[in-house]
Amino acid sequence: MEREIQMLALKQILVPVDFSERSAAAARQGVALAERFDARLTFAHVIDRLPYEGTEREAFYGEHGEVISAKELDERFRRRLREFTATVTGATPPQEVILKGDPAAQIARFVQDREIDLVVVPTRGHGTFRKFLLGSVTAKILHDVNCPVLTGTHGEEPPPASPPYRRIGCAIDLSGQSEALLRWADEFAGAWGAKLVLIHATPPVQVIMDDVHVVTADWWDMVVRAAEGKLKDLAGKLSRQADVCAGTGDPVHFVTSTAAERELDLLIVGRGMAKQRASRLPTNTYGIIRESPCPVISLP
Repeated sequence: MEREIQMLALKQILVPVDFSERSAAAARQGVALAERFDARLTFAHVIDRLPYEGTEREAFYGEHGEVISAKELDERFRRRLREFTATVTGATPPQEVILKGDPAAQIARFVQDREIDLVVVPTRGHGTFRKFLLGSVTAKILHDVNCPVLTGTHGEEPPPASPPYRRIGCAIDLSGQSEALLRWADEFAGAWGAKLVLIHATPPVQVIMDDVHVVTADWWDMVVRAAEGKLKDLAGKLSRQADVCAGTGDPVHFVTSTAAERELDLLIVGRGMAKQRASRLPTNTYGIIRESPCPVISLP
């Protein structure tokens, strides 16, 4: 069975912090969201697994190669997290948490234990190859956590400004989950008074027999019109007026290019069911998050 997308309820927001510039941008987004939705905000830093952890010889290397105790290491990172918080916090200071272990696993466990409603994480892109990757921690969080995840823009340039969001796109595949995803997007857009754009791309199919294209341009025009009609039907069920944008082509390119052309501030997409044994982060969702010109909220 498909997991039912829950209605918008952002009461607990988590921002994993690694002290980078992109992490600071994610933290500022978390602050703005917490203030908008009157949510409890938590900044969490995870100290990765280190040699001799949990043994009688538990000791760690500090930033300059010196050997320090686990207690001193914990105090150093708590102090660093307090300093980080002071540079990005809003009117209501967040809760600060230090975790130890595998970063993605610790974050996923924290999300489940604390019933987190939204995780705000940065993506990474360093060099000509790594710009095609989200980073292993971010990718694993997207795969493992069972709540919405907001990811920042990916690439070499710093992320754009934080909210408010004025133009929001919702990319749907017209599956059974589309209506629930749209309801969530509708509520989120309403909280910001934002314009909502519904986006759908029909992947192209080529069938050639005896050197003749069986699938003609006219046929594809009919497919796009049918999809556009379904989008308008769904838009009619929303609480606010929404534009629709349907087309044919690679879904990742269509969605991200539409976001750029419409100058969207945010995209909302579905990413599949995180807890099913055989599930994985869908290729199109991964591609949209990686190539989007604006932040993306992906719902499980």
